[in-house]
Amino acid sequence: MKSELGLTDPYQTDDNTPTLTLVTADGSTAFPYHLVRSMRLGTDASRIDIDLDEKTVAVCGSGLGKLWRELRAYRVREISVNGGDAARQLGEGRVLVTSIELQDTEVQPD
Repeated sequence: MKSELGLTDPYQTDDNTPTLTLVTADGSTAFPYHLVRSMRLGTDASRIDIDLDEKTVAVCGSGLGKLWRELRAYRVREISVNGGDAARQLGEGRVLVTSIELQDTEVQPD
């Protein structure tokens, strides 16, 4: 969906989506929702951490509360970066994703 400045929203939703796709500068990666172990929203709604079986995802930006609510309902189909000066000018109430970071999760030996 596009805003009045022609900017694309940073996420798309769909009922009963089986995967979460993350679009970064390196390409896109899809993860089945059943791999999600936990999700946390930062106290100032500027970061969402998603722990998967073998990856940890950090979604950073501002106003991420709305995205967080959709993620908790497993409705988010895709998240992409929409940051930049034009997006910041839209002000409060707008979901702004400035970065998506994926890291391998360290496997603890038994």
